[in-house]
Amino acid sequence: MPDKKSRNEYMEALASSRATGNLVPFEELVADYTISTIKKRINILRQNEKNIEEARKETNLRVDRTK
Repeated sequence: MPDKKSRNEYMEALASSRATGNLVPFEELVADYTISTIKKRINILRQNEKNIEEARKETNLRVDRTK
C-alpha cells in the first residue's frame, strides 16, 4: 500500500491530467512507480537465487526447476 505522500502525488497527477487533458505527468508517475517496483522484485529474485545457491552448497540441496 502506498504511503500518504505517494498517494497524494498520484491523486494530484490524476486530477491535473483530468483537468488539463495532459496525461504525460500521470503516465510518468505510473511508469516511475512501475519501474521502481520491478527493480525491487528483480532484486528479491536475485537474492532468492543467491540464498538457494548458498543452501545448495551448505546442505547439498537439489532444486528441481522444472516445477
